[in-house]
Amino acid sequence: MTEQSPRPIKRLETSVVNRIAAGEIIVQPANALKEMLENSIDAGSSHIDVLIKEGGFKLLQISDNGCGIDKEDLPLLCERFATSKITSFEDLNRISTYGFRGEALASISHISRVSVVTKTKKAPLAYRAYYTNGNLTTSTFQQADNVDPKPTAGKNGTQILVEDLFYNVPARLKTLRSKGEELSKIVDVVGRYAVHVGGVGINCKRFGEPFNLVSTRIGMSLEDRIRAVFGNDIANELIKLELTNNDNRNELKSKYGLFGVTGVITNSNFNNKKRIQPVFFINNRLVSCEPLKRAIQSVVNIFLPKHAMPFTYLSIELDPQNLDVNIHPTKREVRFLHEEEIIDAISELIHTAMSSVDKSRKFKTQRIISGREPAYTLDSTTTSTKKPRQENKLVRVDSQQSRLRSFLHKVDGESFKRLIVSEFSLAKEELSNTTQDSLFVQEANVSEEINKDQKSAPCQAVEPNNGIQDHIPEEDDDIHSRDTEGPAEEITGFSKQINEIELNKKPSTHDNELDNENISPEFEQDIPTTVKRRKIINGDSNLIITDRKRFNVNLDSIKSLRTEVNEYCNRPLTEIFTSLSFVGIVDEEKRLCCFQHDVKLFLCDYGVVLREFYYQVALTEFYNYGEYTLSQPIVLEQLLDVLKLSRHEGELQANDEVIKTIMNMKQMFYEYFRLTFTEDDDGQLVITTIPMLLKEIKPNLNKLPYFIYRLGTKINYNEERECLKGILKQLALFYVPEPVLLTGSCTEEDQAYSKLERDKTENTLEHILFPKVKQRFVATNDIKDSVIQIADLPGLYRVFERC
Repeated sequence: MTEQSPRPIKRLETSVVNRIAAGEIIVQPANALKEMLENSIDAGSSHIDVLIKEGGFKLLQISDNGCGIDKEDLPLLCERFATSKITSFEDLNRISTYGFRGEALASISHISRVSVVTKTKKAPLAYRAYYTNGNLTTSTFQQADNVDPKPTAGKNGTQILVEDLFYNVPARLKTLRSKGEELSKIVDVVGRYAVHVGGVGINCKRFGEPFNLVSTRIGMSLEDRIRAVFGNDIANELIKLELTNNDNRNELKSKYGLFGVTGVITNSNFNNKKRIQPVFFINNRLVSCEPLKRAIQSVVNIFLPKHAMPFTYLSIELDPQNLDVNIHPTKREVRFLHEEEIIDAISELIHTAMSSVDKSRKFKTQRIISGREPAYTLDSTTTSTKKPRQENKLVRVDSQQSRLRSFLHKVDGESFKRLIVSEFSLAKEELSNTTQDSLFVQEANVSEEINKDQKSAPCQAVEPNNGIQDHIPEEDDDIHSRDTEGPAEEITGFSKQINEIELNKKPSTHDNELDNENISPEFEQDIPTTVKRRKIINGDSNLIITDRKRFNVNLDSIKSLRTEVNEYCNRPLTEIFTSLSFVGIVDEEKRLCCFQHDVKLFLCDYGVVLREFYYQVALTEFYNYGEYTLSQPIVLEQLLDVLKLSRHEGELQANDEVIKTIMNMKQMFYEYFRLTFTEDDDGQLVITTIPMLLKEIKPNLNKLPYFIYRLGTKINYNEERECLKGILKQLALFYVPEPVLLTGSCTEEDQAYSKLERDKTENTLEHILFPKVKQRFVATNDIKDSVIQIADLPGLYRVFERC
């Protein structure tokens, strides 16, 4: 092997340097057209015509009506690094034009023959000039000295004609695609600028043909420009995107330099299998941005069918100081600061826009009419009867589909309790060993007396029969549910017996629960903790149907309260509750549970939700409640004495005052609420019945002392509306399930019992209460702070994608 001597370093000739640079900047005819098109737009043109012959190789002509070029500037037109856009490097930090380097026409002139006809508004005539290798030449493209532009006839603006592109670079000419493919690339570039530049009319056609390949007019809307370029299929399925002027936008502007985002994207009805390159303009510059493209694709994949491709057009305005446009020879790519944060904001914008119209996707399907209506009538647009669409089959739980457990044998609440007890091997005798301290000893025989007539003095503040019709027809008020399985018909005319009651005389740890009218979100102050073991023994109560008819309520105060619920309705939250899927209890002490809606996971305080739900049930069924008949009447004096175990006697109102207030209103309580207060054989004042809101739900009788005390102290009996509203609120509070309290020092038996109570509560929520909530609950603004979104599937996918 012979030794190779070092080669000397030489300066390349200027013509070689220019030709190499031209090869980097003008890769194909579409690049030459893009550079000239941008120059025409920079010139303030309102109309641009493009003419193409043989894919742009033979002829590429662009004509505009812009400001034109002065005669004195024509000798520098095709010279490298000669430009009118910038004067110093710092100008790149605030560049607002398409071109800035002064290389485009110079590069084109080194690989083709260029002729220019231009006229300014002030010039009396136009001038024609010919260029090759960056220099002025004769009309035959021959180099000569003292060549000047020639005067000619012409109109305002500039016409640039490029002929024989790549004639002196045969290797490049061989590597390019066919003429038809190069023509399609040129038309694509022209179409993208035609979509973006609304103030310019652009026409593009092939040489010798009368019709235009692309044609837009000044003043056309964005939708019409897209229709003219990409067709009706895309234009008819567009969703507008715009970063609204809110606090989030102000933060993006001040922190990340994102001034605005506008554009469109096709919705889920556009089922296209062919990939369409997205149209991205950053600071009015046509670019490609792979990270943004991938982020958008990951978002739309959630909404579109498999392998479907969307059309996307985005115009992004960034702070010029945060944008670097000088990183690619063809200016095809740019780099900007805070790229990840800006892309996340754009992805969230697209996700929000597509989510808002996701239910509008068109399906050929049969509509199923269930005949069910909510308890409170909303506008026809409030609740959709359409089945929510599966998000690209990512939603694994559909709230309207049956689960496997629905085909299994249904277990009632007490049987479920016995199953749990047997699982923990807890004998029934062990669960009842705390009855020694009970206030009341239960009788073995179950009383079957129900609905006894109660005779008492008339009410002083509210007349019970005022505004009540004798019976209710089939076409009842809209406030009553028509659901054949709903509570409106379940509790009508029923009475039920609670066979045995157990209350322990242990002091409460909550000292403020009687004085607190506005219960905290955690509801830690509305439920007594006096009893660790509380149960209703022999729970298979008798269900007796009475002949009591349903009544139509015409009280103005009740109608006003029902109207108030509709007025404070939170429609988006109501939509969420109508199609939820219960997940499970998260914290039994704070009464927190999770449920799923669509692809989102929510955490809610079910104590707050059920308080409002029971209030609406009580309001709906006003005057038509069922009733529970206590197997043994409870003496009011003894019931109120329970409260004194946890409070100083001076902090509570005297029992006599509370009982007197209640007994003065006993006729109203019975007529309206099926609460029966009477005297027993010993002359003691007792309570014998309590209202039934849902036949599957028994109230916790450990809360009965607080319920009675609040009826006697927290209700304004002088105002009818406030009186009825206060009683309904207390009744709802009475039915809200109490939290399962766990302590670190409890025994294994206590832990087993707490597990039993938790499972029983979760079973009740999943199979009884939340199905009822879906049917008839109207979410109000009062509970919106008690329901929060903690996760959504698209967000999780973005996290896992980054990992």
